[in-house]
Amino acid sequence: MTEPGRESVDSSIRVSNNCVAAPKGAVPVYLVQMPPEAEDTQDDLYRFWTLLKRFRRLITLLSVSAAVLSATYSVIVTPKYRAEVIVSSVQTTDGQGGLGALAGQLGGMASLVGLSLGGGAEKEQAIAVLTSRAFTAQMVDELDLMPVLFADDWDQTLQTWKSDDQDEHPTMADAQREFSRNIRRVREDAKTGLITLSMDWSDRRQAALWANLWIERLNDFMRTEAIKEANTNIAYLNEELSTSSSVELRQAISHLIEQQIEVAMMANTQKEFAFKVLDPAVIPDIDDYIWPMRAVIVIFGAVTGFLFGIFLSLLISAASPTQHMKSSVA
Repeated sequence: MTEPGRESVDSSIRVSNNCVAAPKGAVPVYLVQMPPEAEDTQDDLYRFWTLLKRFRRLITLLSVSAAVLSATYSVIVTPKYRAEVIVSSVQTTDGQGGLGALAGQLGGMASLVGLSLGGGAEKEQAIAVLTSRAFTAQMVDELDLMPVLFADDWDQTLQTWKSDDQDEHPTMADAQREFSRNIRRVREDAKTGLITLSMDWSDRRQAALWANLWIERLNDFMRTEAIKEANTNIAYLNEELSTSSSVELRQAISHLIEQQIEVAMMANTQKEFAFKVLDPAVIPDIDDYIWPMRAVIVIFGAVTGFLFGIFLSLLISAASPTQHMKSSVA
């Protein structure tokens, strides 16, 4: 027989899949798992301070050692110097632009005979030539800079490359990249239009020599190109003059020939044809190097050693938690 009280309890409880259902009319109860309390900031700072005190000798040793190594490196590393030459465009300074000025004055007459006298962007063209691979290769060949740029690969005694493998020898493309990335820099002042060419190199005398020679050779190159172009234009105009029957056209061609002769004469007599040197490069003082920045290197080394000391202290502390707890309690 079933007890009366037991029967009422069994009727209010249903069991399904090992889960007990609440009786009808019962108030539901929810259990919420609360996250662990966040550690107090002061406790974190105290633990960190305790860690620093415990491993202060290790951290100090690593910081001082890194600073000494950085200072040693900054002393023994080969310094790098910078030589700068400041120039202005002849077109901007003198109001002349060689063939560019001629094109502005006589462009209409030149178009009548199918002659192109170029544009007025001579400064941009000169800067493009200054940083071009072809001009760089010309300077490297003229000054025989391959053994200088790649001195570690060059046998000074035998006057040949150290490696017998031709594929391992530095190429002109390597020299062009070296100048473009690490040695030569050209910048233009947007306000004044002045152009600064800088050369960064370990030999301060060579740096100044290269900066001045780069501008000198550029003027020679641009002057030679202008003379060639003027002579080509004169030859073409003479052919047109001999075949033209129009009096007006012959007069225009004659005037163009005169102007081309003037351009050729100007190129022959004007030494600073593309760029006028305002401030030539001088040899930097022996202590006026741009690299290494010794103070920055020493500070960076000391900070790196300090951070590495803290990291190493955390690893040691994590590897011996029992000892750490004892030292914290003490």
